[in-house]
Amino acid sequence: PLSHTRQAIDLYECRPNSGKYLVPVFINGNEIDMEVDSRAKFSILPEDKCTALDLDATLQPSNVNFRAYSHNIVPAREKLRCQSSMKRSSCLVMCILFYLDMLLFW
Repeated sequence: PLSHTRQAIDLYECRPNSGKYLVPVFINGNEIDMEVDSRAKFSILPEDKCTALDLDATLQPSNVNFRAYSHNIVPAREKLRCQSSMKRSSCLVMCILFYLDMLLFW
């Protein structure tokens, strides 16, 4: 059993300023700061931030589900394709709109 006198430290943080390393990324020509996470398969952007970017793209139905860290299945609502670039590289990304009001960049 774990001692109740030991300090518990979260392995993750969900705060605006938690010492994260942010880099500027351009999505369809709009700049946004994104967190660098070298172990992540995807980068998540809240729906309100995506709406503020005014991506000028048409949402399409999505049949994708994702498995969260907790092993819960998170269904995707809609998706869109947009252009992303950072420094000297660029790529086409797929944005997935979740029922949990998040966008996932694929």
